[in-house]
Amino acid sequence: MRTYLSLVVFLTILLPLACAPAAEETATAAVAAAPVQGGLEGVWKVTATGTNTSPQPRLCIFTKQHYSYMGVSADQPRELLSDTPTDAERLAAYDFFFAHSGTYEVSGSTFTIRVVVARSPNYMSDGSETYKYQVEGDTLRLTYNPSWEPETETVITLTRVE
Repeated sequence: MRTYLSLVVFLTILLPLACAPAAEETATAAVAAAPVQGGLEGVWKVTATGTNTSPQPRLCIFTKQHYSYMGVSADQPRELLSDTPTDAERLAAYDFFFAHSGTYEVSGSTFTIRVVVARSPNYMSDGSETYKYQVEGDTLRLTYNPSWEPETETVITLTRVE
């Protein structure tokens, strides 16, 4: 009976204590797993593009090194497709849809995306795009000069949704 109790005490109390990580290991792991406060990581919804404060749906997702950005660039909602859409209907539905994903690198208050896959094959070959960014709470402001209009500065405002 005494051997049995010793074994129970060892298995339930002493073994877990001996195998538990040190307090500093636990704290370091928790900090590493937590998203950087005020950083880019997360899911962001576009709430304004320039002076348009009611843009069509757009989402941007940042992980530690990758991003994905997709949405509708039209001013109005897209028309729903019929059960057997014509080529013209398909073109109208997808003409204002954009999507691209890839990697990004942060340097100070800027980050550079490197497109890996995109709806437009031309955008995949362009290489990269650099943005200035500012995070204030759950608001992210991106400022950039599009490669297709380098003289135009564009500001996009996003709100963190996750």
